[in-house]
Amino acid sequence: MTLAVKVLTYNIHHGADAAGRRSINSIGETIGNSGAHLAGLQEVDCLMPRTFFSHQARRLAQKLDMKYAFGANMKWLAMFRYGNALLSRFPIVARANIPLPGKTEKRGLLKALIRPRENTEFYFLCVHLGLSRAERREQIKSIMEIANTLDRPYILAGDFNTEPGSGELSALGECMQATMLKAPGRYATFPSYRPGHGLDYIFTSRHWRVISCRIIPSGASDHLPVMSEMLLG
Repeated sequence: MTLAVKVLTYNIHHGADAAGRRSINSIGETIGNSGAHLAGLQEVDCLMPRTFFSHQARRLAQKLDMKYAFGANMKWLAMFRYGNALLSRFPIVARANIPLPGKTEKRGLLKALIRPRENTEFYFLCVHLGLSRAERREQIKSIMEIANTLDRPYILAGDFNTEPGSGELSALGECMQATMLKAPGRYATFPSYRPGHGLDYIFTSRHWRVISCRIIPSGASDHLPVMSEMLLG
């Protein structure tokens, strides 16, 4: 039986819009209105003073009646954390946060095993790559090595901090499908108020049949969310 899945990737800018105004509720509404079954989130705060000690992944999951996983890539004083998260309408049966190489801000790959129904499982991977080309190349190399070990279909979503057609993204095409190829018009996701750069993408293993990809208008963050629909089986 074919499984239809809607996947979102969204850099939520620690729950603030492009002007720095708190907008976590608007972000939740944007995710909910999209109808996504899975959402990969970047720049997520957990118990940080600037966001009033909110656990943003848990808060969004509760608001949307979804399951969640959080991967902390940066930690301070054993309590304040910052990283990636994922939301799922399907059960999450396993999760792990894998450090990625880099000499500046710490980055990680959040990996979750998703079980939408009995005898069907796939991996959902969420990432936020570094700002330098050299770091991104090393991080993508690590991601490809991890992906090549996976024994099930997978989806990779995130903020890749690089434009369509870059050498870094081209390397991913060796083992993955770029859903952005199904997007109509110019592909630009940043900044949200005047998009001029494509930074946010969803890739899949070749087990999936990609149906569509679109950028969703929203002013809730400084990035625009991207939605892809795909079929498995």
